[in-house]
Amino acid sequence: MIMKYKSEDVSDTNRVAEKLAKSIKGNEILCLYGDLGAGKTTFTKMLAKSLGFEDEITSPTFIIRADHENNGMFLYHFDWYRLDDPEDLERVDFYDVLGHGVVIIEWADKFNHIIDSLKSASLGSKFSNQGEIIKIYFKHVQLESYGSRSNNVREIEVEYGNLNN
Repeated sequence: MIMKYKSEDVSDTNRVAEKLAKSIKGNEILCLYGDLGAGKTTFTKMLAKSLGFEDEITSPTFIIRADHENNGMFLYHFDWYRLDDPEDLERVDFYDVLGHGVVIIEWADKFNHIIDSLKSASLGSKFSNQGEIIKIYFKHVQLESYGSRSNNVREIEVEYGNLNN
């Protein structure tokens, strides 16, 4: 299932995050795609807040992974922008956290083949607790009718896809 939203400002983006948060059960992988400045980190902050996380959420660009906990629910926030080798995912314990909380990956396109392989039945039961993989695309939309505000208009596309499909 694919849902598309237009975000003209931060409050629109927050509404999308709140809506998505209502469907989160706790073991999903959220893969964020979009250019630099497209809103991936802002969306992550809003989603975490909607899930009840109170700590400050920042992009883990230099540390690659940031862990957050709220009343027994875990959020593992990855930024793959600076990673070049799929073996780096082992170094940051990516596979170890799957199925143990919500995983959010900024710049998921760096290793999209890894994300796609998680859907594969060939992985066996190693990731049996893993929830749904949700891909979220952020795209700038240029609308002449919005004048100077057009630089802030984004399309947010949320693609739900069950791991077992």
